[in-house]
Amino acid sequence: NGEAISDASEIKGQCQIPECSMLLTQRTMRFCNICGEVGCPKHIVFDDEFEVWLCLQCANGLNRRRMIGNVFRFLTAPFVERIEE
Repeated sequence: NGEAISDASEIKGQCQIPECSMLLTQRTMRFCNICGEVGCPKHIVFDDEFEVWLCLQCANGLNRRRMIGNVFRFLTAPFVERIEE
């Protein structure tokens, strides 16, 4: 992301995504809350619904499961009796 590193002790790690070689500082280091992969802000995204950081692979899987759940709820809604509060 173009962050200047003035001292080698600021480096905390490297992005674990194979095609990315970004050096991570304390400010830019992120980890996936599902698989634990360490990555840069480009490869680890924030999920607003659960308020956690996720790698792109886990985020895509979670979004796919959400979509399938929404389609299932939509298709079964006419057959499910709702309880009114």
